[in-house]
Amino acid sequence: GLLEKDNLYSFNMPVYFPCQQEVESIINHEGSFEIEKIVSFLVCWDANEVIDELPFDKNRSGKLVADSFRAFMEPLLVSHFGKFINCDVLFERFAEKMAEHLAKEKSAYYMLSISLKFETTHNM
Repeated sequence: GLLEKDNLYSFNMPVYFPCQQEVESIINHEGSFEIEKIVSFLVCWDANEVIDELPFDKNRSGKLVADSFRAFMEPLLVSHFGKFINCDVLFERFAEKMAEHLAKEKSAYYMLSISLKFETTHNM
């Protein structure tokens, strides 16, 4: 592998994805904002998927997804592993894995768009 197992297992990035109702509940309970509008929608991992004129290219799609992940993950990985990680090789491998995955099935995630209004009557 790219890293020794002990070094790999030292990296932990807890991630939590709340549902729409939980986000609404927290905003309402906190009281500083009023929700004007909240919308959830599906976003394709491969942004090119929604363009009908483009033929599917698993390698292009895999690289697009890997580049998106790299944008936010590389600084975290470099900060943690330093010189012990080669991000070019890591994300090339990830692009290959994503290409194979996307060739088998389409993948998407939920996104929340929230419009808030500052609640001026909130007591601080």
